[in-house]
Amino acid sequence: MDEPRHPELLGIGAFPAEQHGVVQVGARLNGRVLEVGAGTGRATLPLVRGGARVEVVEPSKDMLRILASRLEPEGLRSQCDLRQATFENVDSAQTYDLIIAAKSFHWADPATRWPRFTSLHRTDGRAYLSWNGWHLAPRAHDVDAVRALYTDCGHGLQPDLEDHRADVSWAESEIEAEPALGLVDARTYEWPWRLPVENFLALLMTTSQYSVTAAGLCEPLLDSLRELLGHQVTSTERRAFCKSPPPTRSPAPQRGGADPSADERAHRTNAAPRQFRTSFFAARADTAATAVSRSEGRRRRAPAEAGSGSCQ
Repeated sequence: MDEPRHPELLGIGAFPAEQHGVVQVGARLNGRVLEVGAGTGRATLPLVRGGARVEVVEPSKDMLRILASRLEPEGLRSQCDLRQATFENVDSAQTYDLIIAAKSFHWADPATRWPRFTSLHRTDGRAYLSWNGWHLAPRAHDVDAVRALYTDCGHGLQPDLEDHRADVSWAESEIEAEPALGLVDARTYEWPWRLPVENFLALLMTTSQYSVTAAGLCEPLLDSLRELLGHQVTSTERRAFCKSPPPTRSPAPQRGGADPSADERAHRTNAAPRQFRTSFFAARADTAATAVSRSEGRRRRAPAEAGSGSCQ
């Protein structure tokens, strides 16, 4: 029997064949499954449709109500234990075969999330975490002008450009720093992501570096960005993290015998001091803009020609 595919886990309409490996973590459906921060059920629905019984923790009562209303018409409500709770409220005495967190794990307490994750995760289990990342596409925008703009009046803020973003994200950095996680396999999928400039600016304001900066300092920068970027912003990048079970060591070859098997060579690679592997794939998908509420009271001006890199 073919393993079920769950393309909705990353919010993409369909996965290229080479990306199926990441989605297969959702195929382990016969054990205990925990979903952290399910929201309205983007990941929950494909899991239960595939036969899983899912324990859901979601702090929002309204989102749980929407999730329940989506499960009931398909007769799937009985497959979910819906609890209004946070990740920190999960019974630490429980362990799970599969832990899912689709764009929600960043809300967990950074001081405790990884130790708690490892305590809840069975040693032979699997996990799937996904999160968003982006940078301005250099083919679509004058990145030199954007860089100059931030140099002139960015007040220490970093532009969302490829060369200003670390090779690994906050999540990957934390994963590497947590020895209890063991072997991890992280993969990055990149594709064009287009959205109106107002939505892009509103999205910037939800990120930590902007939210802790005084509005009076951000406004001139955002006004200049609005003129520089034009009507539509094209950015790229979305990330996913998959924790794999420990590899099984193949018997060592006899002295003078054949070369090590592929499994044995893979194990030696996996056993290297650096346990974090990142792969890059090009996904053939244009994603729709994420619905980001426009900031109320923000001035809207018609885009001008590319600016000089100075604030208004």
